[in-house]
Amino acid sequence: MSNLPSLRSLRYFEAAARHMSFTKAADELCVTQSAISHRIKMLEEEIGYELFLRRPRKLSLTEQGEFYFSEVSVAFSKIAHATEQLNPSTSFRNLELMVTPFFSSRWLVPRLPEFSTAHPNINLKLKHTQARLELSDVSASPENTAIISYVEQNLPGWSKNYLFTANMVPMCNPTLVSELQLPLQPKDILDLPIAHEIDHRWWRKWYDIAGLQSETVRDGPIFDDPLVLIDSALGGQAVMLAPPLFFQNYLDAGLLTAPMGENHEIPLDYSLFLPDPDNLGASAEAFSNWILSQAKLIRKNS
Repeated sequence: MSNLPSLRSLRYFEAAARHMSFTKAADELCVTQSAISHRIKMLEEEIGYELFLRRPRKLSLTEQGEFYFSEVSVAFSKIAHATEQLNPSTSFRNLELMVTPFFSSRWLVPRLPEFSTAHPNINLKLKHTQARLELSDVSASPENTAIISYVEQNLPGWSKNYLFTANMVPMCNPTLVSELQLPLQPKDILDLPIAHEIDHRWWRKWYDIAGLQSETVRDGPIFDDPLVLIDSALGGQAVMLAPPLFFQNYLDAGLLTAPMGENHEIPLDYSLFLPDPDNLGASAEAFSNWILSQAKLIRKNS
């Protein structure tokens, strides 16, 4: 294999292409940006093609670069997978799980002790992310990465496995609506304070579903942390949009109420994204088996 390029150069190229950034690749590999640039330049000279188009403040792959990245990524995944097959005792070490904060705090974390008991040799790392998925956010070991999200998109090279539906409805502290006749009608929301998660998007969507004019959505506090949003609702400050499925204990205790029942829901279908079977690591497979069984129970009891 005399024509095989330097493994280090290939590693630097794969990281830079995955992140589409020399800086992020350098951070991941704990080297300097100039080292990344130098190695990729050497690789380009060795294979006889430019792999990147270098423009001010923008990096993109050439046609040859896109082809090479797809092949090199598969090669690295196969090497990692083969290593796991040879030494399965070391494969159950790391699993990176990309998940939205709401799902993590309200559904996943309370159930994790069961998973940890069943798989004590898996080191689970939660990486909280917003809903939109980008492959550049995936770790350097995608074979041991899993993603949970409600987005409808597909990811090339990843399988999508439906978990369950958790629809969002208005929820608040009962004291906020204690003097109103329940269940509320959509127009009643116009007179109540509301809280937003990230931006006004979810309330606009609910207004459309409820037959209200989305451009009339009220202003209110905007929280980028769902836990603070929950505290706002629990404290009687505002109405939030959230899935009752994630708050059954609060509803049963009378700390929260869904003043409209489950009418006018925003549908959210949560799915588990996994690397394709040929590239699926042992720890990701173990987590998949566990969470799919948990999701089956949720669907059965809903």
